Amino acid sequence: MKKEKPVNLIVSAVLFCVYVLTTVIDALTVHQISVSSSALCIGALIAYFIFLRRFQPLYYLGILTFTFFAQYLGACLHLYNIIPIYDLILHSASGILLVLLAHYLLTAFFIKDVTIPLRLTLLCCFLFSVAAAGLWEIWEFSGDVLLGLSSQGGSLTDTMTDIIAGSCGAIIGTVLLGLILRRKKM
Repeated sequence: MKKEKPVNLIVSAVLFCVYVLTTVIDALTVHQISVSSSALCIGALIAYFIFLRRFQPLYYLGILTFTFFAQYLGACLHLYNIIPIYDLILHSASGILLVLLAHYLLTAFFIKDVTIPLRLTLLCCFLFSVAAAGLWEIWEFSGDVLLGLSSQGGSLTDTMTDIIAGSCGAIIGTVLLGLILRRKKM
């Protein structure tokens, strides 16, 4: 069994304190953070720690960082409304993160004795990330149609720019992963 990583525990504890403190301060002052948004942030953090705490810090911190920017800064502190391109920045970042997730899944589920060529590894990671961007937009569309949400703003332009941003992030993530993996081989 893999051992827990102390950095994962420390970062999780710090974020937990930040979430709880800002929720309490907000509740006592301005009342701009909804209880449901705060509960989602805290719940996601606890779930990540319970289920993912043994991940390598690169992957774990990537997931936590993305969630912090998307859920906490974006939804709780309303950066989606304050910064017009915030959603596109996060979709680009998700492309990078999904490349790393794909690499983690490839290395976790393939037999260690099998050597996968670097180009094939990078291609699989890139395609996984682009496919996930498309699936996310299907998820948003389904929520909008079935639950009356407004994730896509009723716009095909929003959907396509999100997929393009995620794909651009996937290109960046694939290049970075390629550089990291080549450096490890040296």
